[in-house]
Amino acid sequence: MIPSVPVLFTLNAADAVLVLGGLGFLGLGLPAETPEWGHDLQQALGALPTGIWWTALFPGLALTLMVVGLSLLGEGLNEWLNPKGDVF
Repeated sequence: MIPSVPVLFTLNAADAVLVLGGLGFLGLGLPAETPEWGHDLQQALGALPTGIWWTALFPGLALTLMVVGLSLLGEGLNEWLNPKGDVF
């Protein structure tokens, strides 16, 4: 059970980042003065019709890279800690 803890931590961290980003996008996350990627994406939606697309690109790309990176880290840890292919 102990070797599975880092794997579960990284996969749950990826889920937590997604939930925080989604709640921030909906306006239900952290307070407005606290910077977060979901709130930045929600604010950038107003600038998209004017052609300022890069304000939405960078927070969205950062959120995507963080979630994919944490997921790949968790999968890599699983392969390294459980080389026999046992599913925890």
